[in-house]
Amino acid sequence: MRIKPSGWALAGLAAALCALGPAGARAEDASVQDPAAAGRAVYLDYGCAQCHGTVAQGSISTPAIPGFPLRPLVAKLRSKTGGMPFYSEKVLSDENAALIAAYLAALPPSRPASEIPALSR
Repeated sequence: MRIKPSGWALAGLAAALCALGPAGARAEDASVQDPAAAGRAVYLDYGCAQCHGTVAQGSISTPAIPGFPLRPLVAKLRSKTGGMPFYSEKVLSDENAALIAAYLAALPPSRPASEIPALSR
């Protein structure tokens, strides 16, 4: 037995989907309103935090990257050398790289290890 949805049900579904809008438009609006917040989302979505940490603090094997400038960031992302994964423009657009750079620019600089009591023992 096949159930036919009523016209009202379809209209309600269409209205709900229109109210949500396309996902890309919401992300684009967010990047216009707050590029650093949109950049944080891109940073997390593309796995940057897996190596560099959620606030770009780095780890024992990866550098801290707060404030990393856009041009060197894009050059590093597009390079197939070094320990970083390669991100072509097809995978990570220049616009998304700029959002990541905006996020990194908004972060406070990392403290030197000598200023962290647990590391200076």
